[in-house]
Amino acid sequence: MLDEKRIALAAGVSWAVFMLFLWTGVYFFNYGTELMLVFSSIYLGFDASMAGLLLGMIWGFVDIFIGAYIFAYIYNWLGKKK
Repeated sequence: MLDEKRIALAAGVSWAVFMLFLWTGVYFFNYGTELMLVFSSIYLGFDASMAGLLLGMIWGFVDIFIGAYIFAYIYNWLGKKK
């Protein structure tokens, strides 16, 4: 059995850190701009500014938190069916 909250929290934090690394690559090294454009079309406000970083990390955390929670819940639900 998976702990839904822990899985979701770990996935959300990991994704927020990924968004930080992506932003760092774009902001300092101009690397990953096309990927940032893709994510900025999904996460409103995510861009190469400091405010954009904060918004992208929040959106990313919430998005992946919900997705991972649902995944773990379904995984546990299917495991109980035996």
